[in-house]
Amino acid sequence: MAELQKALDEVHNEGGSNPNVDENHQDNDTAIEDEFVEFYNQVVRTLLHPLGKFDCSGISPLELVSHLQKVLNVDQALHSSLIKDQVNKLPEKVILKLRVIEAKDLKPMDSNGLSDPYFMISLGTKTASRSGTLERKSNPNMTPQVERKTDSSEHSETTPTSEQLKKDTSIDDGAESRKNKKQKKIARIKSTGKGDAKMSTDSNATTETAPSGDQLKKEGSVDDGSEKSKNKKQKKITRNKSGSKGDIGTKVVSLDEDGDDDPTYGTTDQLKREGSVDDGSEKLKNKKQKKVARNKSAGKGDMGTKLSSMDGDGDEEPAYRTTVAKETLHPIWNEIFLIEVTNVEDQQLQMFLWDWDEEGSLWNVTKSLDRKHKLAGVQTIFRHMKQTMEHGKSMDDFMGQFSVSLCEISASSRIDKWYKIKKQSKTYGQCRLQMQFVMKSGDEDNTVSHVVMYYKLSKAIHKYEGELTMQEGSWDGKLSAKSKLALDLYAVQRGLTQMAALNIDLAALLEFFVEMKAVHSYRTETDQNTKEGHTLDEKAIQEATIAIHAEKLAMSSLAIYGLAGKGSEEDMSSHQGIAAPEPSDILESSASLYITECLKKLDECPAFFPPTHVEILDQVNEICRLDSIQSLLKVKFENIGSGIIKKVQGRIVSVIKDHTKQWLHEVLQQVTLPDGDIESEELCDKIQKLNEVIRQVTVICRTNDAFKKFFNKLQVDYFVVVSEEVDQSVSKVLQNVLSKTDSFLQRHKKVPEKVNDASIATLQLYMTVKLIRFLLKQNVPSSDELDIINFHDWFQNSLIFWMMTFRYETFNRVLKALEMDKDVKLVHAVVKYSNSAVDVQSCFAKVTEEWQNINFGCIDSRLMAITKITILVCDGAKLYADKLYGILAENGFYEGGKDGSNFDIKDKLCITLNNIEHVRAYLDNLPSLLSWERNVEALAKHHGNEDAGKRTYNALQRLTNKTSEAILMKTAQMEQQIAQRMCAEVRKSIKHLVNDPSKQDESLDAVLKYIDTNLQTMYNQLMPQIFPRITKALWIELLARFVALIKNGQEISYYENLKSNLEQLESYFQHSAVILKDWQMHNLDYAYLSGELQINLQTTEQLLLKFFAILGNDMVTQKDDWGHIEVQVGMQTTDNNKAIVHVKVLNATNLPGMDADGTSDPFVLVELCPEVTFHKNKTHKTRTISSNLNPVFNEAFEFHVSMDSLALMGAVLQFTVMDHDLLWYDDFIGEVFIPLDQAFAMQDGQTIDHCPTKVLPIKRPHEEEMPVCYQVLKARSKWDKDARNFTTKRQATMKMKKSRTDKPLKLTPNNSLKTKKNDQSETTITTEVNEIAVPTIVIDEAQMNGNDC
Repeated sequence: MAELQKALDEVHNEGGSNPNVDENHQDNDTAIEDEFVEFYNQVVRTLLHPLGKFDCSGISPLELVSHLQKVLNVDQALHSSLIKDQVNKLPEKVILKLRVIEAKDLKPMDSNGLSDPYFMISLGTKTASRSGTLERKSNPNMTPQVERKTDSSEHSETTPTSEQLKKDTSIDDGAESRKNKKQKKIARIKSTGKGDAKMSTDSNATTETAPSGDQLKKEGSVDDGSEKSKNKKQKKITRNKSGSKGDIGTKVVSLDEDGDDDPTYGTTDQLKREGSVDDGSEKLKNKKQKKVARNKSAGKGDMGTKLSSMDGDGDEEPAYRTTVAKETLHPIWNEIFLIEVTNVEDQQLQMFLWDWDEEGSLWNVTKSLDRKHKLAGVQTIFRHMKQTMEHGKSMDDFMGQFSVSLCEISASSRIDKWYKIKKQSKTYGQCRLQMQFVMKSGDEDNTVSHVVMYYKLSKAIHKYEGELTMQEGSWDGKLSAKSKLALDLYAVQRGLTQMAALNIDLAALLEFFVEMKAVHSYRTETDQNTKEGHTLDEKAIQEATIAIHAEKLAMSSLAIYGLAGKGSEEDMSSHQGIAAPEPSDILESSASLYITECLKKLDECPAFFPPTHVEILDQVNEICRLDSIQSLLKVKFENIGSGIIKKVQGRIVSVIKDHTKQWLHEVLQQVTLPDGDIESEELCDKIQKLNEVIRQVTVICRTNDAFKKFFNKLQVDYFVVVSEEVDQSVSKVLQNVLSKTDSFLQRHKKVPEKVNDASIATLQLYMTVKLIRFLLKQNVPSSDELDIINFHDWFQNSLIFWMMTFRYETFNRVLKALEMDKDVKLVHAVVKYSNSAVDVQSCFAKVTEEWQNINFGCIDSRLMAITKITILVCDGAKLYADKLYGILAENGFYEGGKDGSNFDIKDKLCITLNNIEHVRAYLDNLPSLLSWERNVEALAKHHGNEDAGKRTYNALQRLTNKTSEAILMKTAQMEQQIAQRMCAEVRKSIKHLVNDPSKQDESLDAVLKYIDTNLQTMYNQLMPQIFPRITKALWIELLARFVALIKNGQEISYYENLKSNLEQLESYFQHSAVILKDWQMHNLDYAYLSGELQINLQTTEQLLLKFFAILGNDMVTQKDDWGHIEVQVGMQTTDNNKAIVHVKVLNATNLPGMDADGTSDPFVLVELCPEVTFHKNKTHKTRTISSNLNPVFNEAFEFHVSMDSLALMGAVLQFTVMDHDLLWYDDFIGEVFIPLDQAFAMQDGQTIDHCPTKVLPIKRPHEEEMPVCYQVLKARSKWDKDARNFTTKRQATMKMKKSRTDKPLKLTPNNSLKTKKNDQSETTITTEVNEIAVPTIVIDEAQMNGNDC
């Protein structure tokens, strides 16, 4: 192709043959000249014989040919010769390329309100009134505008006159046989004119009204005197009737595989009757059957199904059909049909719209016709059509039709138009068609495609127009009317698509720019007088790309329906035998050349980094024509378009990287650390400079919309490229600085000042690096590939020193805050703490906030740091509390003044307490501030050990809890000392309040007044959480004073007054302002006071009842065994609310020996207790049984009592076992108490023997085991006679205790005491060692059966 273009240029420059050419190149020049002649012939032939309507604003085909001569610079002699040759060479075939796209607003034909539409398509002849045009001698496909007069100058130079053309050209008017044949056909049509369908045309389309039934029934006859001829004509007339006068005939024609149309015939007999095939042509018959088989395999076919109709003399007219669009009123077909046209002037496109009927369908008939290939099938089609229109029989419904005159189709453009679908003069919808004519000639060179021809023509025209225009200034890329028309005619007539033409035109434009840019550069260097600005306007390229995008959008407008163009997408532009280049390939090659040329000056542009100067973008755009490149990149090339994009991207990315690397190298050079040891100041200075550089880069790397949009147009992400380069350069320098910093910190870790300065510098650097890392991660989608992503690893060693710095600064800040807050003044009237508390908590907050900002990456290091910070805050808070406590002690805040002044609560004391609490409260916020839970969960997940996470969390919690408890304990000591000091001030009043009844009111007022005054001060000054605590401490101290001062054994009135005073104090502390809850007030001292008051407020009788109730219900087994006693107790009611208590002492067992011989002389005393309640009842005594440790008494007694006394809690029967002594006092063996409410309720007629037997252990009382009520009775004995009598008797009894003289029986778990009952049952009493209580065995009354025990 390059050689062809070179030779073509030489021909242009030389203007024809050159007699001086070297003989060695004559053969090559001859070949090139032949190629050029072939190219020129094709273009001239296309321009001379335009197909269709040629309406080009006064420009004739001959004027176009003359313009072509100028464009290609063809010698006049050669031009004239070629013109004469091409005038007589008419196109052998004319193809109508029809695309049936869609229809709308159709009439519903089915019961569901929809239709199943499809089109039947054919070419028909216009009305007979225009039949005279058929006899024109000139080519019917060419319009007569060749004879239009042209400009005189052009006529003289390039264009022969009409007379010259007539002289030089002999136009064949066709074979005589064809002329006669057409005349016969016209005659027959005239003879049947009564049955012709009426035709009506307008400027847009020709609409044919469907033939009526009467018209179809009419027959035309021509008598030729021959019966045979008559019958033959009648048959033909019948076929004409069914097909609307031959517009839709009866023969079927289908496309074979090579694209030629071939009629399909029926049986041999049918072919004989039609006279179309010789009887003996078996070979032709077999050939056609093979084509029929290929038709079957195609199904509906890419172009639907092609049918044919016959006119009166047997000529075939093809018919086609679309597919059926099911259930729609807006069908989308988008099907392409290639229809051969025989006469553009006299033919029209006929479109019949039908609604498909599944049962009786014209469509099914058509399919049957394709399958069986019977000529009779076509006749059946039109018979059904006639039946449908006349009688409404079961057949596809006719929905309407329209026709388009072929002579109205433009020769230089493609028609895209909506046509009205009519039925009986009414509009029933619209149909959208695309149409154009395409010529085919058999004598053209088949080795070169029309794409290549059009490419040559477009390059020549653009070069001609550009050079002509740029002589005076810039060229906008627009062509003159003649050049535009020449290109359009060739593209349309040769079947090039609009997209192909646009691609080739843009390629020609780009190549022209590349050529002119090189020429311009040479002239600029050699000729200083050359004018600048004579270049191609960039808008031309942008407009060309916009046109391509618009065409792509139009081509894809039906993509939403999921439809591509169905049918024959045969490339009408190529007839070559070898592969032809694609238009997109041509455009891509040209675009690559253009972009390469534009990007050559990219190195001359201003630096792209840093992106701070937006004005350089305009300079870059102007120098490198980036707007044009952007427009070209928007064109999506089909094959290797990504190669162009990568080329542009690679070139621009390379320049951006170079500029960025150069700038970073300059700014980072100043932070390079020297080898060897370095001083702290120099190290900190280098780190600070690096920090500033990174901050500057961070600001630069923030997205600049102007730069981002500018480079995005070229499909380059500017900030991704910059960020990747920044990552590499900064990471390398940063790691070097940190490595030397770690070495420095390790060497000087015992020098806090040096470590702190370097540690603070690295922490600031860390924060800056974290910020740039976040920014680079945003800029780069694949951020995991960045080196700086794992920057935490570079600061692992620095993290340890950060924690040391935090601790060092925190403790210094605490001590400094206390030193500055000597006066202990409030920060503000609203708050209740001083500056020191604010400073300390601010210091803690700064540490935690700093850590939140650090957000270290490694989870193990993060937990280590969190633990360190937790310990730091805990130790700082504890240090602050200890220091404040010591300061208060030194200043004597817990004592009264040296001058003897009273102790009063002062504001400073309250503020100090508030300060400690304010600092302590910060500990409660550490779990949330340091995100304990989230980090512990991350630790457990990282190590796959949930238990490790729980242990870590618990350890952190123990740290804060322990510290908080220690601080609260220190505060509690302060609060207790304050309460003690306050109570000391009112100790006299409290003493009078407790011990001096005469001054109780006065003393109570004094105590309450002092307490109220100081509590009011604390209420106003203390924090809400402290006030209840110090109030509670004061209450506890008051209770302690009461407990210390209370007296025992006083009269009841004393305790009544004391209780009243205590209740008043309690009421005061439960006041709404104090708000002490019961659980806060009821401590041990309170319980003791309440118990003392409660028992001392009871009467002596109540105390005695309580005493005996305790003894009667005592189930505790004593350590020593004193034997058991067996008794029966019953109760029998009498009249007058009286009762008789029956008692029977049965026996005693295992009694201790009290005498010298180891035996005893036991007897039992039975009495009712307490004596105060039962003073009217005497004590009963059993007989004495000498020298017997297991005596049997069997003695019964009675006590007459009231029913009320029986119900008293504490009314008991006392059994006292004594040892009789003749010479001295009787010895006390032991006692047993039985509550009267446990006496058996005897029924009428029952005796004591009916009562159950009780076996009870004998016990000895001890002084230390006596209940509290006994001690109260003992204390009361000074002034109470009954109490004195009781305690005296009780003490005497305990004094009569004597040690046993025998050896006690050792009881084992197997020892038991057994008693027999009526020789039938046995009751066993088992005594277990170490048992708490010995159960009382009760023999049921039902087992006794009235017998004695």
